[in-house]
Amino acid sequence: MGLTVYFEFIIIKKKWRKDMHKEELISGFILAVVLGILLAYSPDSLSGGIVIIMAIIVAISFFFGIVKMMRYNYAFIIAMKSIDRIKNTNSDDVWLSIEQQEDFFWNNELDKKFKEYRVKVSKLRDSKYEIVPDIDTVVDEDYIYIKTWKNVITNVPNMLTGLGILGTFLGLLLGITGINLTSQEVIITSIGTLLNGIRLAFYTSISGVIVSMLFNIIYSYFWNVTMRNMEAFYEKYHRYIIPSQEEILKNNKENFYREVRERLEKIENKIQ
Repeated sequence: MGLTVYFEFIIIKKKWRKDMHKEELISGFILAVVLGILLAYSPDSLSGGIVIIMAIIVAISFFFGIVKMMRYNYAFIIAMKSIDRIKNTNSDDVWLSIEQQEDFFWNNELDKKFKEYRVKVSKLRDSKYEIVPDIDTVVDEDYIYIKTWKNVITNVPNMLTGLGILGTFLGLLLGITGINLTSQEVIITSIGTLLNGIRLAFYTSISGVIVSMLFNIIYSYFWNVTMRNMEAFYEKYHRYIIPSQEEILKNNKENFYREVRERLEKIENKIQ
């Protein structure tokens, strides 16, 4: 029975991986299409070069930010399903089953940290006076923040907007430096140069704003999904595996007061 459930879990895991890859591919495809359109309609080589630089920044940020973040999001979903699978097959001692499970998150980094966590918990679990470390010692928002370079990735929209503004100044600079008032024919030619510079200025600014907004929306969506699944994992872990430290402290406090009351009652009964 347990082996059957395990293989069913593997099949479901592969299905989730495909679904999550679809989300990544769709968001990446949208970014690629938008950047491709902006590049195709670039008025000149300079604006096209700026769009290419934007595309490179977006591609690097997408891989090291969004794709890696979704690996952790996927790990939280797998961990929740691991708890459900173990709870349904062995409801007597879920923690004992987790101790025997090699892949809990199906993520090398998190599984390595979780093994270290299991060793600590196993030593303190039977102790009456020690508090078992919480699951957020394995992974928390700060851990995901660092591992997915969030401090850098969140500045990407500003970088894209900055590139657009840089193109704006370059376009205006090229337009202004091309102005020549020596003759009527030259003035007409200078006006064309100025208009081309203004077109470059507006195009790069619009491109920067569009790509910046789109990237920010996609990144915020995946970050919120990851944080939501992390909190859902915490809740399920505390409910079925080990309570949170606050709950443990509360229970220890209640047990302490209960023991004190029982002793006082015994003393009063002896006195009477």
